[in-house]
Amino acid sequence: MTDLCPQTLNVTEQLDAGVRYLDLRIAHMLEGSEKNLHIVHLVYTTALVEDTLTEVSDWLEQHLGR
Repeated sequence: MTDLCPQTLNVTEQLDAGVRYLDLRIAHMLEGSEKNLHIVHLVYTTALVEDTLTEVSDWLEQHLGR
């Protein structure tokens, strides 16, 4: 059995479904831009940390006080 389980839902969909813990492992790609940090789970993804955190922030703003 492996802990590797790819997500079929994006971050907003996961939050809408009730997920309250996001496993965000962050790294800089050696060949990438110095400004970009990526989400990494055994391999580098195309997801940028800034975009992911913006998505979480937008979701939180829409759900304040609920």
